[in-house]
Amino acid sequence: MARVTIPSNPDELIALAKGILTKHTADGPASPLSALNMADMTAKTGSADTQNQAATKLYRDAETATQNRDNALGTGAPGPGTVTAYVRSVRDILSGIYKGNEQKLGDWSFDVSASVKGGGGTTTTPTPTPTSTGSGGTGAPPASFWGNTSAIPAATHVLELSIVNQTNGQYPDSQVYWSFNGQTESIAQQPYIDMPANSAGRMYFYLGSPNGPYYDFIEFTVGASSIACVVVEPIAI
Repeated sequence: MARVTIPSNPDELIALAKGILTKHTADGPASPLSALNMADMTAKTGSADTQNQAATKLYRDAETATQNRDNALGTGAPGPGTVTAYVRSVRDILSGIYKGNEQKLGDWSFDVSASVKGGGGTTTTPTPTPTSTGSGGTGAPPASFWGNTSAIPAATHVLELSIVNQTNGQYPDSQVYWSFNGQTESIAQQPYIDMPANSAGRMYFYLGSPNGPYYDFIEFTVGASSIACVVVEPIAI
C-alpha cells in the first residue's frame, strides 16, 4: 500500500492546498470533494498564503536588521569605526587616565571587576608582578624570555608571531588570551599567529579571561618589506 505524505513545511503545505483547490475547481461538479467545505478551505489557504509571505518578509527584514546591527557593533569583527572599537578606545583612554584607580571607569558605565569566579567560589585575581630582565639594567629581556624562536613556523602571509607566556607561572597558557582581527584564542589553543599585511592592526592581550581586568594591546603596521609596532601602556608581568 502506497504511503501518501502531508508536508509540514508551510510553503510546501500551502502549495499542496493550492494544487488541490485548482484540481477541484477544474473538475467542477464532478469533483469528489463536493462534500467538503471547499469555500472555507479556499479562504483559509489564501489567508495562510498571505500571512506566510508576510512572515517570510519579516524574517528577511529581521536578518537584514540583525546583520546591520552586528556590522555597526562590530560583532565578531570589531574593526575601526564600529561601536566595539570606539568602546575599547574609550576604555583604553580612561584606563590610562585612571591607572591604579580603574574603579572610576564605573562612572562611565563600565562593569569593573577585580575578581574572577572559580570552582570554589569567588577568588581574587592575582595582580601581575614585574619580571626581572636579568640584563644588567639595560631594560632588555634575557634571551630565554623569547622562548624557543627556532620552533616558530614559517609565515604563509607576511609575519608569524609567537605568543609567549611570561607571567611567572601566575597564569597558565589556558588563561593568557590574545585577540586580533575578530579572533580570540588562548596560548594553549593557538600559540602562533600568521599575520597578513595590515595598517594599524590592534592586538589585545588578556590575563585570566577574555576581556578580563588585566589587558594590554599593541598596534602593528605590517607591510611586505617593513613592520612597525607600538606598545601602549604595557602590563607589568
